[in-house]
Amino acid sequence: MPQHARAALNSIATIYKRMGGYEQASRIYARVRSQQHDAGLRRDEAVTLHNLGRARLMLGKWGAARADFSGCLALSEGLHYTRGEAYALVGLAAVDNAAADPNGALRTLVKAEELQRRTPDARLDAQIQLARGTALRQLQRGAEALSALEQSEAVFKQANSLEELAATY
Repeated sequence: MPQHARAALNSIATIYKRMGGYEQASRIYARVRSQQHDAGLRRDEAVTLHNLGRARLMLGKWGAARADFSGCLALSEGLHYTRGEAYALVGLAAVDNAAADPNGALRTLVKAEELQRRTPDARLDAQIQLARGTALRQLQRGAEALSALEQSEAVFKQANSLEELAATY
């Protein structure tokens, strides 16, 4: 039952990520991604690459996170998986923000917003607003940043998404 085993491992990695065990989550996600790749499960692999990128982002491994999000984007584009493309772009914008390139983040977020309009997803929109608010804050555009962050806060509160809510605050 290899598919069930991969799903269980993926869930374990997600639990580690939610508890702040980003290193352990990264190791498990990388293992699962390799198995998904070998099994030809491209959409699953794209999602796992996104999760791996988020964990590596939290570890401050910007280059590895960028590579993961770029891989997610390439797979998602090949599959015409719009939601996956948008999430990958938000991840790339988060890397740009972490690397002190807020203008790059804002350019990337324009593309993410275009895709998000084709696949309504409140959490995705909130993540876009969080990344936008972060970039605008770096550019010292406080009023605009606050507006974007307030939009993301409302969604994250409703979803009880503590990690994202903490980032918003």
